Amino acid sequence: MCNQNDKQSHLAEMNKVLLDDIDAIIDKDLDNVMKSNAIMERLRGETIFIPKSYKDELEEKQLEAKKEKKQYPVTINPDQCLPIFLTQIENGSIDVSGLDLIKKGVIQIKANSFGPFFPEEYFNNDTKILWILKESFIEGPSYSAGDRGGHNQAAEYGYYFPQYNNLGSDKATHPRVLELTKMILISLCELSKTHERDLTKEVMKHICILEANHFPGLAFYSKKTKDGLIGKWAEKNAIILKELIEFYKPNILIGGNTIGNFYNIPKCGISSLKNSIENGNNKLLSKLGINVYRDCVEQPKGSSSFVFKASLGRDNKPIYVIDAYHPTKYKDAEAEADTKLIKEWMSKENGMIKSLTV
Repeated sequence: MCNQNDKQSHLAEMNKVLLDDIDAIIDKDLDNVMKSNAIMERLRGETIFIPKSYKDELEEKQLEAKKEKKQYPVTINPDQCLPIFLTQIENGSIDVSGLDLIKKGVIQIKANSFGPFFPEEYFNNDTKILWILKESFIEGPSYSAGDRGGHNQAAEYGYYFPQYNNLGSDKATHPRVLELTKMILISLCELSKTHERDLTKEVMKHICILEANHFPGLAFYSKKTKDGLIGKWAEKNAIILKELIEFYKPNILIGGNTIGNFYNIPKCGISSLKNSIENGNNKLLSKLGINVYRDCVEQPKGSSSFVFKASLGRDNKPIYVIDAYHPTKYKDAEAEADTKLIKEWMSKENGMIKSLTV
């Protein structure tokens, strides 16, 4: 029987291999679009194995909660992941005939990837907005049809949204990401709102999405994540996200109720951010390669978010961070207030609010 230390060290080793592979891709003589595509393809190659008994327990508890008109979390517990590498099965170092994944009750879950919707346009745009979301889902019917992850979400959503010019329900995460980003871009470039209906694809060209947990939750009867488990995944994946954020070089980074998982402080609630910075914790988001400016954090009037200036990575590239609630709870007026402050900061710093082609 494997203990928790074995499982934790296994995931740490997985991430070390993944990080080395991402670094190798970045070092190749390729353009950024090809690098991005290769990185996301490599990410989709990540695989975890969980006991079937754990999957059955999640499904049963979600169904019980649904009957009571409640929701049970869908996030996979990293402590339940078995110390098996996909490569061990592929190269025969684990005897598949003896292991027999089905009979032994082991389920394989592959990572989903995101990144930019349209990499070429994203890298060519002056204004790049990166969202850090929690996780994706495998819903019940999709799981029954054989879905075990491995999706290129950017390509799937990148086809659907412009094709149907339909952002869907305001209660859905990704439609809200697009709607909020559209408002931010309109505010920054003062684009006439009369053209809003034609902007779906253009707005998507400015967006990159990363997830604190790239392994999808098992959403049989619920779509509720468990923040405590997201925090565990965020801690494990911080080294990966740090490298990806520096590669995608956003001007604005928005946390969809996720940034608190990376705070370098014991209690990571959204309300603790300002006090932590004022008390001298200038390494607040150092796990993500973001260096916070101690005297540049504000909560805009009319917003529940904290907005702050920082620098990113080895090049100390300026970046503006919005520590917001989940996109479905992040209000339009709050996004406008947050963007207004960022625009004021940009104007004071260098007067270079450029006209965005959106």
